[in-house]
Amino acid sequence: MIKTFLKSHCGLFRERVDSSPYNIVTITETWLKPEVEDNEIFYLNNWSKPYRDDRITQKGGSEHKDHLKLQDVKILTNIVTQANRDKNEILIFGDANCSKIQWKEAGNERNIHFVLPERPRRIRFKYNFIDNIMRLGLVQICNFTNQNDNVLDLIFTNISNDYNLIRLETALIKNPTPSSSSLGDAIQFLRDFDREAAEMCNRVANSEWRYSTNSTDYNKRKMREQQNLASKFECLSWRRASLFDTTRIPDSNTRRQLGRIVTQGRCGLGDERYKEITQLITTMKDNYNNVKICPYRGQSPNIYSGPYDALRGQSSRESYVTAYTGFCDLRLDPDLNRIMEHSRVEPELRYVWTAFRDKTGPPIRNTFMRYLDLANQAAEKHGFRDAGEQMRSMYEDPDFFFTVQELWAKVLPLYKKLFTFVRKGLVRQYGEGVLRRDGPLPAHLLGNMWGQDWRSLFPIIKGQKETPDITSEMIRQNYTPLKIFQLAEEFFTSMGLPPMPPEFWRNSLLQKPNDAFVQCTASAWDFCNSVDFRIKQCTQVTLQDFINSHHEMTHIHYYMQYSTANKPFVYREGPNPAFHEGIANAIGLCVGGPVHLQRLGILKTPISASTGNSMINIEYLLSVALDKLPFMAFSIALEKWRWYVFEKGPEQMNERYWELKLRYQGVIPPTSRTNAHFDPGSKYHIISDQDYIKYFVATILQFQIFNELCQVSNQKTTSLHTCNFSGSREAGRLLADIMQQGASMSASQLIKLLSRGKTSRLSAEPLLEFFRPLEVWLDTQNQAERVVGWNSNMEDVSLFQDFLRINSGLRFEISLLILITSHFHDRQCIYCFPKSIIIRGIDIIIPIRNPRNAFEKISVDPEDSFLNLNNFKNSTIMIRNALNIVKNQILTQPAMVTACFLPSTRNTFILKRRWEPKLYKKGSKPDKLRGRHYVYDLVEDTSVRPQMNLNLILTSFVDGVGQKGDVVTVKHNFGYNNLLLPGLAVYKTPENMEKYSNKEQNQKEEVKHSSPFAERTVNVLEKLTFNLVMNKDNPWTVEKWHIRASFRKANIYVPEECIELPKEPITGPDMNKEQKDFYVTVTINNLEKARAKFRIHHWSTDPADRLPFVYEHWKMTTEPLFGLEDKTTETKTLDK
Repeated sequence: MIKTFLKSHCGLFRERVDSSPYNIVTITETWLKPEVEDNEIFYLNNWSKPYRDDRITQKGGSEHKDHLKLQDVKILTNIVTQANRDKNEILIFGDANCSKIQWKEAGNERNIHFVLPERPRRIRFKYNFIDNIMRLGLVQICNFTNQNDNVLDLIFTNISNDYNLIRLETALIKNPTPSSSSLGDAIQFLRDFDREAAEMCNRVANSEWRYSTNSTDYNKRKMREQQNLASKFECLSWRRASLFDTTRIPDSNTRRQLGRIVTQGRCGLGDERYKEITQLITTMKDNYNNVKICPYRGQSPNIYSGPYDALRGQSSRESYVTAYTGFCDLRLDPDLNRIMEHSRVEPELRYVWTAFRDKTGPPIRNTFMRYLDLANQAAEKHGFRDAGEQMRSMYEDPDFFFTVQELWAKVLPLYKKLFTFVRKGLVRQYGEGVLRRDGPLPAHLLGNMWGQDWRSLFPIIKGQKETPDITSEMIRQNYTPLKIFQLAEEFFTSMGLPPMPPEFWRNSLLQKPNDAFVQCTASAWDFCNSVDFRIKQCTQVTLQDFINSHHEMTHIHYYMQYSTANKPFVYREGPNPAFHEGIANAIGLCVGGPVHLQRLGILKTPISASTGNSMINIEYLLSVALDKLPFMAFSIALEKWRWYVFEKGPEQMNERYWELKLRYQGVIPPTSRTNAHFDPGSKYHIISDQDYIKYFVATILQFQIFNELCQVSNQKTTSLHTCNFSGSREAGRLLADIMQQGASMSASQLIKLLSRGKTSRLSAEPLLEFFRPLEVWLDTQNQAERVVGWNSNMEDVSLFQDFLRINSGLRFEISLLILITSHFHDRQCIYCFPKSIIIRGIDIIIPIRNPRNAFEKISVDPEDSFLNLNNFKNSTIMIRNALNIVKNQILTQPAMVTACFLPSTRNTFILKRRWEPKLYKKGSKPDKLRGRHYVYDLVEDTSVRPQMNLNLILTSFVDGVGQKGDVVTVKHNFGYNNLLLPGLAVYKTPENMEKYSNKEQNQKEEVKHSSPFAERTVNVLEKLTFNLVMNKDNPWTVEKWHIRASFRKANIYVPEECIELPKEPITGPDMNKEQKDFYVTVTINNLEKARAKFRIHHWSTDPADRLPFVYEHWKMTTEPLFGLEDKTTETKTLDK
């Protein structure tokens, strides 16, 4: 409902209507007259014909004149009765002018309607009116008052499921901007936001719960509708909150709440682009969720080559897949995940790894690049440089980028030791033909689709476990999913935390039903009403699900604690995205430890785990390390890649991804990956716009929390990992204090509260202390290894960078500068040949170092006898013959010279239709283009076309370039910015050549320097101070060869004939001349003269008689050797 003077606010009205998702819009008191046409106000092409009942008179409405009459109530009653009988949905809008009724809040059954005191007759009428409304089953959902605090605009409905949404939109459209930036206005806005946001959260949570527990198309559509409305609410709230000037609000709590609303999200884009980025994310998520691949069916030789097969002389191989596409139904979960965890067939793992990435990445590569652009635009609107900085702002640490790097630097030595131990086991399993003993790990062998969890490698790297099978013991003791969660509840109640509410046990889904398709990812749910909390988990009787149940119940306790503390809606989350996971993982460390499992009686061992040094403890620590440490390396590499592309752009983004994977995780792809691939798109968090560094921070945080809970519970253990704070009331109180704060405090404040004032920063020390016994054990296991960590070579890097690629799989390392022939130096178009010369046959990519520093792609015919790969094993001979072919092809192409003079075209894409439309007869109407006709192939992106070198004529002397009138060839950027713009050069044209080639005029001008570099040489010589080391024991006189030797020590070569000594001879030894200066004149090219300063230093062959050498002696103020003739200055020396 929009209440505004419509004629004069037409633009505002259209903006509000366009942003509304509803099919009915009602406007009251428009003050329109019948002569105002519909098309002056309404979009008739987008909306149905409006129904108007214009007011004819200019008199305003009042209760004594236009209030709701009794006959109106009777008519309304009859209409609603008939509608209810037909089971129709009812919406009644109107300006009833029925004042002094206190309407109850819709959906709140504890309040009632009541009438404020006034005349008895009116009170009776209004109570009669209210009774009729309630009897008809209608709800009045508008509570916005006028200046007299009366609700006159009423909305009645019987649609119980949607009244909150209607009321929400009336709130935010009717009051689009805050009236002022005062504290009272901000508090009122936050109260309204708290109420409306909680209701919206409840609706969205209910719709998402219905879909996740019964994944039908209908539930998915309903969920999308609620999510879209929640997005609209988020943006409307952002617009209102962003209008407050927080610098003028004195209350820090109010400022913090407004800041949390304003800083995050993408609402700054505006409606159209916000819809676009939402649609882009939805498209990428749908592509990801619908990926299916064919199963692996064995090997087919001589088709597919691994990364090292050709170099090691092994036969090529490829996965064979069935030709029947109906069998290609393997999904990520559970099919592909199960294969990656349990298969030990290397070709199958390589096939699954590659096929999944080929299906997930390339189809959405362009979509992701558009998402990058829009995300950066949104971040700029929110006051950030790019979207990466906006993501990091959630951690409220201005140095967060460097904080993450420092934390990883402390953990890296431990990770390298674990990495080396894992590599040793993989080499033992797959052999050195698949991976090197000192090299990085192929990504497909790590037991996980993304290489982030290595726990499934435990049988390979450790062998037979000495720890008894806990899952089998749980089954033997008749554990059930319900018993697992009851034990989890007992764990928390033993610490003094409250039990789960009845709604939890009634509404949660704790095991998979048989009659519905359920998304089985374990999750904890808060329905934002302080009552309803649920867990969804397809629980099986396993140790992992036992730990997961405690993990999810920790989230529930977090929800309950800040709900009990009555925190506002914006505070009902962790201070940063990592805190929830950090606390839940800390509980997992306790309940999954051998000490707690022995206390429960499901770990049967003769040796107590509390000693901390048994093999049971080592295996437990190894299992935890295989889970945590690779995950940290993976998360920091992935997030740093995302920050990089947000800041630098999507150029070479796949290559950059694998560079970071190699640097931080020591992982390389099993097959060749190019920038046409998009391997980061295989991770759901990337394409769904979800923060991932939170898992890195949560891992650091969980050990820090675990350590503090152990200390406060007075656990006296020899090793940190043997701590068990179950039953500790002190630990429970500390945990409750942290959880109750929600997001009302920053992360640093909560860490200070957690550590009881000891620190306010993240620390990796508890993590290192936790794994200390494992680190000692790993040192023993890795004693025979040559390298702890990994060494990478050009062969590894060539898997994701373009060096030299031939279709047989051979890769060569080329470090020499390859020039085609010296004949090209005589041609105008030496470096101007096209980027790709298509002859026929295979492609060879050869790095040719030229002024453009580009890689040129040349296609040659493999059938040429002198280029046959089978005839040549020496790569140098093959390259030389390939270059001869290229030279002949270039010299025979007449278009080469023309290409040199083509100007650089920017921001232009040359496309070609993949399917040409049919021809049509002249004069007839062409056929309508179909969808396939709009599919284009990229022929050329001219925005990345290399720029040609510039041929210029210098108009004056330029240091390091040339003299006036010289013709020089320089790079485009240097020539344009440093020569053309300052007016130091002009283009080489016939007119300019004639103008600046007048030798007589140039001869009249005074020659400034003998060469372009003479002035630079003079400046260098006059700025430096040279040491002249002379003998302290024997007499000497300074001669020219002494000066030449001092120059040579500074890597400057000066002939003796160019040296001019001072007129007065310099003799010695004389200690009065120690550290005194004199000048020598040096002649350059028989023209320029430079005065070089020398400083005398006496040196003795007897070590006991030597004078101490004064370091940085050029900074000392010394006196000249010949009085006032020379002046000392602070200069820099090149003395070695």
